[in-house]
Amino acid sequence: MLGNVFTNNYNQWLVNLQISHNKKLVPFLVDSGADIVCIPSNHLDSILLKSLKNCSETISGPDGTKLKVLGKITERLSYPSKGKSCTFDIFVIQDLKMPILGRPGISCLEVLNFSINSINQTSSTNVQVEKEFPDIFNEIGNFKDEINIEVCEEAKPFVQTTPRVVPIPLLGKLEK
Repeated sequence: MLGNVFTNNYNQWLVNLQISHNKKLVPFLVDSGADIVCIPSNHLDSILLKSLKNCSETISGPDGTKLKVLGKITERLSYPSKGKSCTFDIFVIQDLKMPILGRPGISCLEVLNFSINSINQTSSTNVQVEKEFPDIFNEIGNFKDEINIEVCEEAKPFVQTTPRVVPIPLLGKLEK
């Protein structure tokens, strides 16, 4: 089952959107790492479930596990508080915990805004920062005592392979 972990205020990453067919507000998890908009099957009424289109795409979770895709629907999502709406292919996923608004929806509905002017270059070097805040850099990376980390035998390492999108105008600054 695909779940989630929240480390801070749960509601700050939720946005209430309206699905065109039923006009009720549905909370979507804002996930800038997701490439799609998806919804659990239990959030759809029987009319929409009957209108599911076959899905040829393979959808995977963050650990690479293939998700059980029941199909997809094309629906208009509205963000009433911003007065925005867009039409999306919404993938219907079995056992998904809550609807997910991925990058296509985040961008089109302007849920998050990214501005090129919000990145500033600083002239501080690492040495200057260490001199200005010497207490922060003492003993970082070292444990005072020996520690023992136990991992269960079934644990399998995995790599997050979803590339993070960097706007083209920022590529030069990123490469520096």
